[in-house]
Amino acid sequence: MQSLSQLRALVDRLPARLTNLSVEQVQRKPSSSQWSLHRYQDREWSSLIAIWVGLNRQLLAAAEAVPDSAWSRTCTIADSAPLTLQFVFDDYVHHMLHHLRHMGVEVDDLPTASATAP
Repeated sequence: MQSLSQLRALVDRLPARLTNLSVEQVQRKPSSSQWSLHRYQDREWSSLIAIWVGLNRQLLAAAEAVPDSAWSRTCTIADSAPLTLQFVFDDYVHHMLHHLRHMGVEVDDLPTASATAP
């Protein structure tokens, strides 16, 4: 599954890319109505990266354990129509890639990431 490969690549390679961002890149807020990369001012950037890695490793482990037949199961989120587990997972990865691109983080060189470019 393409999204599993994408998330695996992000978990493996993104921490170094985030760590290499300058303080200016991390704290830059384009306008008062927009967010900065590091909007949780009470946390160290390295701590936020570690939390992101840990959470996404857990998600990846859970997703890798899902049997092929289960990806078509449905759920609802808030007032949504029924969504398949496949759609929710694909959308999560696609949404993350969108935000990373918006942040100026290179992701299109990762395996299959360019396939979801807007």
